[in-house]
Amino acid sequence: MARRLPCRAALAVLAPSALALVVACSPGAPSSGEAMKAPGAGTERQPPSTVSAPPGRVTLGPYTQVFATAMPADPAQAAVIADFRTATILWDQSGEELAMVPPVRSYVTGSAVSNLERFLSAEAEEHFVLVGTDTLFRTRATISGDTDAAVTTCDDSSKATTRDTRTGAVASMPPLSKQYAISTWGMTRIAGHWAISSVQVATLPAAAARTCQPAAAR
Repeated sequence: MARRLPCRAALAVLAPSALALVVACSPGAPSSGEAMKAPGAGTERQPPSTVSAPPGRVTLGPYTQVFATAMPADPAQAAVIADFRTATILWDQSGEELAMVPPVRSYVTGSAVSNLERFLSAEAEEHFVLVGTDTLFRTRATISGDTDAAVTTCDDSSKATTRDTRTGAVASMPPLSKQYAISTWGMTRIAGHWAISSVQVATLPAAAARTCQPAAAR
């Protein structure tokens, strides 16, 4: 039988991926589980960048992370996105292994470190792992200085949830309106690359989240 997402984990900011799961403790009936394609997911076509970046799809055990937005043509913006992808993957790998995997401490800094530590603690204490597929789409980088940037992205977690490592039970999904989030990741340049330093997340009814919703949830 499916169970609800672990509340402590939800409040801990689960990961750069599956961000919409942070609101899973909100009241409301679980969705039907019907797969829905997020608006814009996998449809963006931009000129390729020469900056090397992690692949657009990475599988870590029972969890798959999809980066649906093509790399930007601008090399400076592409460098921010490439390092954001690297940080996201390292964060997810840490979640898979229940420990900070190297070199995650070089790609997650500032207040984001506390988010990651709370996530790992919640995983261990509530015995869960992320499962399914999470998709980041409409991802954009904005550079505001030599050491400051931001990544804004929509997050479709409609196909991602958690699984109890003791019983194998899979958590039920939150309402459809909570399965799509918009997030802004502060990025700081350290040691020659960009690292996640902070995060802000919004879901409906926040107006900023509407651009990330499928038509059924607007």
